[in-house]
Order: sequence, then C-alpha cells, then structure tokens
Amino acid sequence: MKRLIKISDKEVVRVTAEVLKGGGVVIFPTDTLYGLLGIVESLDALNRIADIKGRNESKPFPIFVSSFEMAERYIVCDERIKTLFSEFLPGPLTIVARAKREIPFVTSQDRKIGVRIPNVRELIEIVSLLDVAVTGTSANFSGKQAPRSFEEIDPELVRLVDLVVDGGILYGIPSTVFDAVDLKVIREGAIDGEAIYRSIRGY
Repeated sequence: MKRLIKISDKEVVRVTAEVLKGGGVVIFPTDTLYGLLGIVESLDALNRIADIKGRNESKPFPIFVSSFEMAERYIVCDERIKTLFSEFLPGPLTIVARAKREIPFVTSQDRKIGVRIPNVRELIEIVSLLDVAVTGTSANFSGKQAPRSFEEIDPELVRLVDLVVDGGILYGIPSTVFDAVDLKVIREGAIDGEAIYRSIRGY
C-alpha cells in the first residue's frame, strides 16, 4: 500500500507539501469529499490525475487556493467575485471566473477556471506553504461515486497515488459551482444558489 497518514498527524502538512512539491499526487480530505491533489505547475501530476479521471476535457479540474490574493494569480477578479470570496470562502463554493492563464486540464475551453478555498485548516496551510494552487477534483474514477469516507476510497485509486491522508468521514455534499461570468449556478451543492444571488445583487 502507498504511504498513509492521518490528518491528525502533526507532520501531515509537511509530508503532504513535500509529496506535492515533488510532483506527486495525493488523496486528501476536504470540507466536502475526498480530493485528488496535484500542484498546477507540475504537468506530470496533471497528466496522472487526468489519466485517473479519464481525460475528459469538458470537465476541467477546479483548483484550491489559500487566499483571495492567490486566486488573483489565476482568475480575473471583480467586485462581485471579491464579495463571493468574502461571504462564502473558505467553504463549499467553487467560483468559476475568467482565466488569467492557460493551465492544462484546469482552464476550460471557454477560458475559465473554477477556484475555491476549502474550509480545512491543514489544506489551506499546505497550499500556502507551497505558494501555488493545487487541483481540487474528487478522488474517484470517472463515473464512480466520490468518496465521503476513507473506507469508500477505491483501493485501485490508492494504488495509483503517492500519498493518502485519512480524514475519516466527511460532510459528503459537493461544493456548489457558480459561474461568476454568466451568473448562473452550474451545480447545486452545499450552498444554496439563492444565497449566492442575494450576496451579489446590485453588482
């Protein structure tokens, strides 16, 4: 079995950051479901995750950032997006906005990127330490159910990654995905769409 560590381990931030910095792929618990992490600067990591997920270019990977300032490196941020970050992040909202850069498997065909800050202290610390965004796609094979607990992670998926972080049973509801360019909810999830529309009314 590949390396396994519990999220409660005092070394989890350092160990996970080292694996990711080296271009590795990690299964990590988020505030919604288990995710597949790889730094966006590593084409090897992105290719490996794409192979696991089935290389569906119509479903680009969202990314995790540690702050609004980091998000500004990857997406075009206006006052509307700034408000969404302030009101809902860290938390289960993925904000889709115009991309500032082209990242394989991350930037969509219409030049957008989905960004969020997960409400997991250790994960925010890891991304902050790396000073680069990581992928935030769910830890499952394409067409299979995303795992809500360590026990639900497919053993074959575990074999394909470099590190697995056990966070026990998670919230289990995916993030809401909101397109801040076209002003529409792409996927209803943990945050009610009406709350999003109320927060940006007037912009």
